Amino acid sequence: MDALVIIDVQQGMFTFPGYIPHDGEGTVARIAGLLKRARESGTAVFFVQHEGGEGDPLSADGPGFAFRPELAPLPDESVTVKRHCSAFRETDFDSSLKHAGIDHLVVAGMQTEFCVDTAVRGAAERGYRVTLVSDGHTTFDRPTLSADRIIAHHNNILCDGFAVAKRAADIAFARSASPSQDFAIESTEADDASTRAVVEDGLRSFNRQLMGPSESRSLTLTLRSGDGRAIGGLIGRSYYRWLFVELLFVPESLRGGGVGKSLLIAAEEEAKKRNLLGIWLDTFNPDAAGFYDHCGFREIGVIDDYPPGHRRVFLAKRLSETTR
Repeated sequence: MDALVIIDVQQGMFTFPGYIPHDGEGTVARIAGLLKRARESGTAVFFVQHEGGEGDPLSADGPGFAFRPELAPLPDESVTVKRHCSAFRETDFDSSLKHAGIDHLVVAGMQTEFCVDTAVRGAAERGYRVTLVSDGHTTFDRPTLSADRIIAHHNNILCDGFAVAKRAADIAFARSASPSQDFAIESTEADDASTRAVVEDGLRSFNRQLMGPSESRSLTLTLRSGDGRAIGGLIGRSYYRWLFVELLFVPESLRGGGVGKSLLIAAEEEAKKRNLLGIWLDTFNPDAAGFYDHCGFREIGVIDDYPPGHRRVFLAKRLSETTR
């Protein structure tokens, strides 16, 4: 999902004594055009605002802290206040983007060689796709290099593995669906294969962007009788470095003889081979608490009245601290 990110286009950036942003008004106008198109399409907009501290032109208690009026955020748009060059440092910027499901940033703002450069590199480092608005960022002349050459230089080097560059006029935002017209919710008791595929694929993609690959692997431990028949066992799956025991069954004739514990020990050995951090499971059986406690599991949560009059208990066992 796309987001337009506007960095530090504040009043104080246009009032530094002796410093004039290169093509400042033109840059603001182009960003304002992007902002208008983003809002019309329903694209998320994130603003970044620098707080320079007492006495700074961008001090929070001074007139320079405010955004340029052409680029003022709406009440429901996200604003991240930063105190360092990076929008990601000691802020909730990254978590806000991830919570909104954003994976592609269109970046514009100020200053080219400082906060814009740092935001692009920081975003790429965190796995976001980045489009740098090549004529939508600006800076000041420096003693050793003019502003236009600084801008051209960063448009070049940031496209070497960090971003792609596009002019503001060439950037289009996909229109978001209208809730009242473009979708409906249908309820059914049937397990629809196409719906399941869409939901599972979408959730896996989101989780992969948020937490990286799950490295999902199945585990089946089969308990067999003397004649080779399957009479019980354990079924689970490891992902994100934890093993979830989905099912564990021991026939009544073998209960109380350590068979269940043997299955959990075997599962734990496999978890260690996979370099997992721990094992978790849940149970409706009120008599199972002592068994799992004896096996090293501890209660981590409970849902009362699930089903009514009973409890669903969640338990976990963290493996040795040497397992990393």
